[in-house]
Order: sequence, then structure tokens, then C-alpha cells
Amino acid sequence: YGYSRPRQKEQTRTPLARGTKITPVTELPSYRVLVAVANINTLPSLIPTAVAAAKRNDGMVMLLNVIPVPGLTPISRGREFVEDENRALITRAKEMIGDAVLVDEMFRLSHRPSQAIVDTAKEINANLVIMGWSGKGSESESSIGRNIEQIYNTINCEVLTIQTDRLPKDPDYTSAK
Repeated sequence: YGYSRPRQKEQTRTPLARGTKITPVTELPSYRVLVAVANINTLPSLIPTAVAAAKRNDGMVMLLNVIPVPGLTPISRGREFVEDENRALITRAKEMIGDAVLVDEMFRLSHRPSQAIVDTAKEINANLVIMGWSGKGSESESSIGRNIEQIYNTINCEVLTIQTDRLPKDPDYTSAK
């Protein structure tokens, strides 16, 4: 009989998109709000809450856009999935925040968006993670979805999920100030 040693799962972080700079955690304010942005229509629901939390705690907002890479595509080729709309989304979010609080941005490549959010929250030592949810879970009515549940179960900070499909649309909303 032969027995093999148990393999340790390789500890890798989801990579950053080219051109994304990382500000050392020691240079960031002590309170950090991570906002996962994926859809320009949800910004009016997410940004004001993030700004309010950051202001209340003399903190900052980190905007994260996860660029999904198809499952069989190597992450190393993921940079070709970064599109102008990803940059436009972050630009619009930064415009909404204006100079209300300190803001930084990050683009991350991943096969699993939930893992990218967890990795970023850990890297910046986030105090609060804010993300939108469409209100549709893939399993049952009571389920909020596998990705969000993974984030809730893995992350060690407060998580606020805003169900964006039930909020009123305000076309005149232009600023989080």
C-alpha cells in the first residue's frame, strides 16, 4: 500500500489588471470601505452609502471592479477582457464621490468574482464591504446566491448587500456629496 501526503491548497491571490497600482495599507486611512462595482445602474445605490460610512469614520472608499475571466481561459490572458466600460464605470463612481472622501480604485482579474472581493478586502484590511445584489439567487427563494454566501462566510469584516432591483431609479441623481 502507498499513501501520499495530503496536498496543501496553493495560496494565490487573484491578480490585478495591468496599470492598477496598489497603495500600501500603511498609507491608507484606518477605516476602509470597499465597494464592489459591476454595473453603472447600481452606483446611485452603492456610492452614497459608502461615502456616508467613510465620512462618519474619517475613512476612504476603495472602488473594486472585478473583470471576469471565462473558466477555461488562463488568468494570464485575462487582461484582454478589460474593456473601456470597466474604466468608465470606475470613472463614473469617482465622479459621484468627487472630493467628499479619499477614493482609490482597483481592477482585479478572476474566474470567481467572490474570491476577488475577498482577496481585496483582506489586502486593504477593509472595515466594510458594500456590494449590490440583483435579488436573484440561483438556488432557492431564501438563498442570496452562492457568490454572496461565500463572501459572507469568508470575510472578516462587516458586509452590506443592497438589493438594487427594489430601489427606486433616480435619473437626476448625480453626486454622493
